[in-house]
Amino acid sequence: MKIIDITNDTIHKEHICCCLSDKQSESGVHLKKDWLRNQFLECLKFKRLNERGNF
Repeated sequence: MKIIDITNDTIHKEHICCCLSDKQSESGVHLKKDWLRNQFLECLKFKRLNERGNF
């Protein structure tokens, strides 16, 4: 299992489950990723496991 660091440079290509739901509008996805980009500027560290599945 690999841990992935998600940054401003990689967020565009990474799967983020709360930002890719079929139930959300495309603008909602962009708003969430824009919020994350702003938080990275405030030193947010976002790491996720390279695994998919329901827990």
